[in-house]
Formats: sequence, C-alpha cells, structure tokens
Amino acid sequence: MKRWQKIGAWVMVALVVGGHVALWMSDRMPAEEKLRLTLMNAAIWAVVLLPAFGVAKWAEQHKARPRDRK
Repeated sequence: MKRWQKIGAWVMVALVVGGHVALWMSDRMPAEEKLRLTLMNAAIWAVVLLPAFGVAKWAEQHKARPRDRK
C-alpha cells in the first residue's frame, strides 16, 4: 500500500509541474497573470500539505513512544 501512495504522490507532482510548464509556455495570458496563478497554486498546496505533514509527523512520534500503563 505504501508503494502505491508514493506512486500516486509522484504522479500528482508530475501533473502539477506539467500544468505549470504548460501555463508558462502558453501565449494566451500575460506573465503577471501566470505568476499570480502560480503563486496562488503554491500557497494553496502549502495550506493543504503542511498541516497534513505535521499531523503525520506527530502521529509517527506518538506511535513510536511506549505507553506508560499503570
């Protein structure tokens, strides 16, 4: 299962990067609009991924600790 998650993540990264490359190679929009869309997309991905990464690291730390049982 872990392998499929890695493959899915790499496919998603490739699609996002490919979309940005296609956006920047297009002549239909001015450069300011391309930059605005690129920065907005990066901010949205950061808002989604940073908390998920933090929660995953928090869970990893709590799973690794032995519990004190009385």
